[in-house]
Amino acid sequence: MQFVVTHLTRMREGICTAGPEPRSGANIRPVARYGNLPGALLWQRGGPLKVGALVDIGTAIPRPTPPHSEDVEADPAKWHAAGQVSEERFLKHLLDRAAPSPHAAFGQFMREVEPGKHAITAGEGDRSLTYVLLDRGLELTVTNQGRLSLQFVAETKRFRLPVTDARLYKDDMATPHPTAVGRLQKLIWRGKGVVAGMGIGRAWGRPGEKPMHWLQANNLYPVEAPYWDARPATRAYGPPTQAQVALTTL
Repeated sequence: MQFVVTHLTRMREGICTAGPEPRSGANIRPVARYGNLPGALLWQRGGPLKVGALVDIGTAIPRPTPPHSEDVEADPAKWHAAGQVSEERFLKHLLDRAAPSPHAAFGQFMREVEPGKHAITAGEGDRSLTYVLLDRGLELTVTNQGRLSLQFVAETKRFRLPVTDARLYKDDMATPHPTAVGRLQKLIWRGKGVVAGMGIGRAWGRPGEKPMHWLQANNLYPVEAPYWDARPATRAYGPPTQAQVALTTL
């Protein structure tokens, strides 16, 4: 099985990735049998994962658990890069599937739990990944606690979401990367719109509270420069592979 990387996020331990299977266009989220994916899979560390990459993950076994219907189990040791989607085709895929708001994408299951914070009750919903086109009240900031936050307005609702885009963090995947954050902020300020790859995390709740799947901004793609990553690539793909040429939905 193959997929194109449209979601690439940091976690407290390891990373997470997801994106469309190129022939059907359906999102999949490859997961390991045990634990989170290792950071060694990132492109800058010699692995196959970078935004827009076509990645072959070998045999994949569906492991859906609502709302994470996209999960498939695959052995990370067998993953390899198979090509790269052009920036133009990548952006077209996002725009063709972008919803006007997270609530429009996730439907009745999504609700505002706290001011600006939105979630789905544990075990509800039929999807955990989406894309949303943002162009109102959009602001990317670093909080006093050193965390990235995205504020915006969509269909009269206000949002304040954590940002987990791996491209915005240093190699420790915990500290915001000032050069990358600054470059993305400048693109946002230009006001030409941003497609946000959004997801809902694994269920979590404080003691005594019902666990919730909290909404987060996985990746941010300015319409004028989806491949905005400020850090130069250390490797280059070779000629297009047959798998890359065979892309039908991207």
